[in-house]
Amino acid sequence: MTSVQRKASPQSSLWLDRGVTMSYFAGGGGACQGIKAALGVEPDYAINHDPVALSVHKANHPATQTLTSDVWSVDARLLLKNRTAGYIHFSPDCRHFSRAKSGKPVKKEIRGLAWVVARVAATTGVPLLTVENVVEWSHWGPLIQAEKDGEKLFDENGNAVMVPDPDKKGETFKQWVAKLRSLGYTVEWSVLNAQDFGAPTSRKRLFVVARRDGLPIVWPSATHGPGLIPYRTAAECIDWTTPAHSIFMSKDDARVVGVRRPLAENTLRRIATGVKRFILEQNDLFVAETPDGDVIPYFVPRYGERKGQEPRCRSAERPFGTIVPGSNQGSLVLGCLAKHYTGVVGTDLRKPLGTITAVDHHSLTRCDAVAVLTEETRQRAVAVADFIREYAGCDVPEIIMVKGQALVDISMRMLTPRELFRGQGFSDEFQFDVDADGNAVTQKAAMRLVGNSVPPAMIEALVRANHPFAQTKEEAA
Repeated sequence: MTSVQRKASPQSSLWLDRGVTMSYFAGGGGACQGIKAALGVEPDYAINHDPVALSVHKANHPATQTLTSDVWSVDARLLLKNRTAGYIHFSPDCRHFSRAKSGKPVKKEIRGLAWVVARVAATTGVPLLTVENVVEWSHWGPLIQAEKDGEKLFDENGNAVMVPDPDKKGETFKQWVAKLRSLGYTVEWSVLNAQDFGAPTSRKRLFVVARRDGLPIVWPSATHGPGLIPYRTAAECIDWTTPAHSIFMSKDDARVVGVRRPLAENTLRRIATGVKRFILEQNDLFVAETPDGDVIPYFVPRYGERKGQEPRCRSAERPFGTIVPGSNQGSLVLGCLAKHYTGVVGTDLRKPLGTITAVDHHSLTRCDAVAVLTEETRQRAVAVADFIREYAGCDVPEIIMVKGQALVDISMRMLTPRELFRGQGFSDEFQFDVDADGNAVTQKAAMRLVGNSVPPAMIEALVRANHPFAQTKEEAA
């Protein structure tokens, strides 16, 4: 479908046509998925230093030319080839700004990657650009050498350990904005949440929109939420046929199926707390239909809690939490979504998934229940009750009954890359397990790609609201 130009403006003479579209710091293709949905055509160029990410990108966006290069080594003017720039999106590395990095050493060269935005803007005169990063990016400021007990810190190579200067928080971000404004751009920024635009994840990100075409910056209105289309949920992303293994499994039995047992004490505490909160204390239980019967799931995130903080879990009917790069993502627990990172117990599966990261931190744990107890299942039911007493710190009967059935086991598994890509809002047509050359992509690499990805719905909404050649939803259908 061809894109349709919006109503012309006397101030929009920079837009002779759609122009050249680029994506800097392109990963597996989330931003480009959103751009394509909004414009009706593939972006012209995708730039990243990671060959694996770009090969996956190529598999999903064959019409986009990929450049495996450091962003500073690319002269965007040469890519225009006598055409004009139209729209460029940037997603600089967020690791040195995120809350997960708080207090840890940082590198000036990584924190400074966003300066490439100003260089590209200056050399191409692109009329519209967007930038995506973590919310804390607005705190970007100068660094100072870290100290401990009055002594300056150095790493094992003798280099100074640098950390953000708390007294100059946000100074560099303001300078960066001022630079864009000096180039003739109107600049605005806002925090958007992916769940508000139809992704089953509660991923919050800071977006910057800069334009020099005289047209107003437009922030898209939420399409999902209270009084609107209901939020999409974590539950719809889950493949309920994928088996989970008992948390009571022996170390030897676990080794046979490739899982780790016994689980860490903090993990067991999160699971038990999730069962207590989302099963035992929940009147309106979420029950998923599976080939082997009903399960009542919740997710257990795998980040650690701060000292004195209660464990974190989420119901499977809420959106996913933020997805981050790695293998720390999700497991199946009875009635909620458990999060294995600091300060979270879990959540209801009827809500979006929490933030998905590159290190798997959500686990889905399921509780099995039976209507009739044998001697064997009775022993297992007693073990489940003993477990809840010990790790959730609550008084329960000798046998726990839910919906008229006895709980006889608690199982847990990590969420798969496919489930997490669904959580980011990618369709099942998105190819992440095989690259453009037919090479298998490792699960670790896939986790990194999904955790670093931009939910396509966020970019689609932003481009649709601001690009003069964007399609309407009706035109794109």
